[in-house]
Amino acid sequence: MAVGNVTASYAAAGLILKSDPIVPAIPTNIRATSASASKVNLAWDDKSHEKNFKIYRKIGIGAWTLLTTTAADVTSYSDTTATANSTTSKYSYYIKSCNELYCSASSKVVIVPFQPTGLTATPTANTITLNWTNIANETGYEIYRKAGNCAAGGSWSLIATTAANIVTYTNKNLLAAKTYSYKIRSVNRTALPYSYGYSMYTSCVSSATP
Repeated sequence: MAVGNVTASYAAAGLILKSDPIVPAIPTNIRATSASASKVNLAWDDKSHEKNFKIYRKIGIGAWTLLTTTAADVTSYSDTTATANSTTSKYSYYIKSCNELYCSASSKVVIVPFQPTGLTATPTANTITLNWTNIANETGYEIYRKAGNCAAGGSWSLIATTAANIVTYTNKNLLAAKTYSYKIRSVNRTALPYSYGYSMYTSCVSSATP
């Protein structure tokens, strides 16, 4: 069958495609989150009528290789072979949606940034100042806080996102004589359409205001 007749034939048969023309739409909102020193969780938005998704990976400055092919309508995948992703090996990913005839163009490349190190928390009156060591492949840092010490229960809240290369944050207007806990992670965000890479969180640190 000629390619130009494919869409018409689908319509005549009463089959409606998610995406028209037949070339599948590019997956969007790609997220890559470091879950451990050897595991990266990938997620994306399904925008197409696809038969499968093809996930490609690059380690450092190496060549791109096909990591895996998923089934249709799958929107997540765990790469359990991402060794040293938190420290020394930069992992990059992109995704294509494919049907029987075509694959979409590549999604935005998402990069998993390294885990920040050296997080400290220093209290002064109604204030706790955080410091950490900068890492190379980030576009900013997310700062999370909860009440109480690290071992206490309670939920974490995102309280700030910094610009790139920032290595300090001052949490102001805190209650006196209270303990607060903090953790951070690095983020690598592309230009529009956005993709997001997230490092592992740092270990928790606690500090009490005077």
